[in-house]
Amino acid sequence: TPPAGGGSVTSNPRSRPFQVPGLSDVIAIAAGLLSSAAVKSDGTVWAWGMATGTSVLSLSPTQVAGLSNIARVSLGTYYLLALDRSGKVWSVGAGGLGQLGTGSSVSAAPMQVPALTGIVDIAAGAASSYALGADGTAYAWGDNSHGQIGDGTYASQRTPVLVVNPTFNGPLDLRPEVPNQIPASLIPSLLLSTNRSSDLINLSLSADIRGL
Repeated sequence: TPPAGGGSVTSNPRSRPFQVPGLSDVIAIAAGLLSSAAVKSDGTVWAWGMATGTSVLSLSPTQVAGLSNIARVSLGTYYLLALDRSGKVWSVGAGGLGQLGTGSSVSAAPMQVPALTGIVDIAAGAASSYALGADGTAYAWGDNSHGQIGDGTYASQRTPVLVVNPTFNGPLDLRPEVPNQIPASLIPSLLLSTNRSSDLINLSLSADIRGL
């Protein structure tokens, strides 16, 4: 609601909670660095700030066109991930490091992230994205400069790849009691783990390459 005494919605900081105008029947929310979003019970997504990666600042919730039957959302920097009720993942916004997962750097309209089905949860980082399958397998894509994708390399990925387990012998399976059907083509044939240690005088680099 507008501030006490009148006025309109603005970009001014607030020192106490206030109701976001124009939203009702909300079942899920997400907050990002530069944006916020909400999912209504009818499956529509509403966002404000710079949630869709455009240069236009929205001061009040605006429906994200092209998204329906959505269960939850997650926000990165300038991009939005959405999980629909059928287990498919969608992305929209700007993702120069591959965090959209579609192979595109910018998407003005939501696009489905390929090869992901049966997904039960999603998470968007600053420039990396993650999805959890109902069978317990984890997927990641986007920036990997610090190994945050977990595929055993430092290479960024523009489409989803499997997160591998710490022993480098296969995919990460968070629910081993549930069988999974991972296509052989999705499992990397080689994994590279690099390590660096140093002090003021010495620098040591090592690499561990393993085949699955």
